[in-house]
Amino acid sequence: MPNTCFIPFKTTIPIDGIPQKFPSPFLENPHALCKAAVEDLQNYLKNPTDLTYDFGLNQPEGSLRIGKMFGVLVVQNRTKELGYLAAFSGKLANKNHHYRFVPPVFDSLKENSFLNIGMAELNQLNQAIKQLEKMPTWSAANELLAKTKKQAKKEIAELKGGLKQKEANRNKQRKLAKLNRTVEQLSILNTQLDKESVRDQKTIKKLNKRWKLKISQYKADLEEVSREINLLKDQRKKKSHGLQQQLFESYQFLNCAGESKSLRAIFQNAKPVSGAGECAAPKLLQYAFLNQLKPMALTEFWWGKSPKSANRKHGHFYPPCEEKCRPILGHMLAGL
Repeated sequence: MPNTCFIPFKTTIPIDGIPQKFPSPFLENPHALCKAAVEDLQNYLKNPTDLTYDFGLNQPEGSLRIGKMFGVLVVQNRTKELGYLAAFSGKLANKNHHYRFVPPVFDSLKENSFLNIGMAELNQLNQAIKQLEKMPTWSAANELLAKTKKQAKKEIAELKGGLKQKEANRNKQRKLAKLNRTVEQLSILNTQLDKESVRDQKTIKKLNKRWKLKISQYKADLEEVSREINLLKDQRKKKSHGLQQQLFESYQFLNCAGESKSLRAIFQNAKPVSGAGECAAPKLLQYAFLNQLKPMALTEFWWGKSPKSANRKHGHFYPPCEEKCRPILGHMLAGL
């Protein structure tokens, strides 16, 4: 594979300026060589000749345009020449491949890939489910069940409210009776009030039972019409899970010893964070190992308008992200 992404430094780097050991990319202050590479890349980003992308720097407040995280990896080729590799996080202008920038670890946009075929199949299942859910029989059964549940809730609540008031009145009668009735009269009254209380409890139980039976009947009717929908949803769930697992296995990350690990193996029992493997740092190291380029130092920076959801400022350096990148880099940087 030709090193088309290798960008040599324009000036000679003195020996004492070359790091003897790969510095941690999680340090706040990048190596001087990284800063030189970043300066060169940023000069290109100011006036890119072959890249059409609006980083939002000249957009008014409220614009949806935002910047992008970039990374550089200083490397040494087989002839000991120093240069750097550049990468962007995720996609840029809805593309994975751009001049000067390393390719992704796994190309999710590749035509006729298992991912695109699988996503098309999932979309077909989604459309089929939507069509069935629009059918009059399903929507009518669903509406009737919802209406019945609402009516049951209202009627039960009203009855409970009335019975609660009756119970309060009985308690009041008991208190008054203690003041002006004989023991025998009080006993007769309490027996009468207790019977009323039992009748009220039976009334609420009967009402609950009646509505429960009615709702279960409507649920059975809905399940009958929903059987085909549920089968399709089950197919969709299995298809989605299988596609996700295949995707996790398709991200294979190398280290300097040539050892390869998938996303699933790196995250072990935990589910990989969404977007894991799409950041700049893993892309840079992967390209270096595939092309026999020796990694020397790495850093990332934000270029463009700041996003609302994260603390990112134009031109500032940032370490690789903790949740997505640290587990991956733990494997990729082993031995450096």
